[in-house]
Amino acid sequence: MQCLIIELACQSCSFRNPEFQNFHKTYELPPPTTLIGLAGAALGLSPKESQDFFESEFEFGISGYTRGKSNDLWKYQKLKGKAFISDILTREILFNGLFVLALVSENQSKIEKLQQAFKNPVFALTLGNSDSLAKVIQVSVIKDFIECNELKNCLVEGNIMNEVLDQPNGLEFSLKDGIDPLSYEIPVAFEYDSNYGVRKVVKRKEFSFIGSGVHIKGLSKRGVIYKEIQIPLFSI
Repeated sequence: MQCLIIELACQSCSFRNPEFQNFHKTYELPPPTTLIGLAGAALGLSPKESQDFFESEFEFGISGYTRGKSNDLWKYQKLKGKAFISDILTREILFNGLFVLALVSENQSKIEKLQQAFKNPVFALTLGNSDSLAKVIQVSVIKDFIECNELKNCLVEGNIMNEVLDQPNGLEFSLKDGIDPLSYEIPVAFEYDSNYGVRKVVKRKEFSFIGSGVHIKGLSKRGVIYKEIQIPLFSI
């Protein structure tokens, strides 16, 4: 079992919550489908081919943070009937992001392909929007796994608040400025009518987005450690 670690930086990014329409609310961290799309771009694969590449044998981990958030007003044209009309939407944008992604598999061949792809990506790497370019800081492989007992700035499978409330005494849990871990049912798999065609959601899973305002110590999750950062793993 090997874990590929990709450290990324970006000036801006946005990970749209699909439940919002004219207001494009962003998740605080890239969701699993963004990670798969990012790896697919590095490999030069279509969206469907990217999903197929990760269909089995993989676990994932996401940790990171951004240093600011703002709203951006967009004016665009859309087709209504036979005419184009103007409309507006507001998009949340995160700034100055640093993310660490973990890709875990027993398939050494796929890990090696991904390692080379992130060192020399086929397509430009973006985080959410097409203009949110990502810079690869470091790519490395680690083989040691740990039990993560300190959760912050990471994505965790399931509803973490329910798990915290069910734990016995001894768990350290603190919130800063009243910020709670946010739990969402998010898409993790799609059905495509072609490699670049229309897609529809066929599978969702619940994940908790744990930010810098939350600190949980003592709740054990299998994961890896990179530069003293604990990254819990999950499957999709």
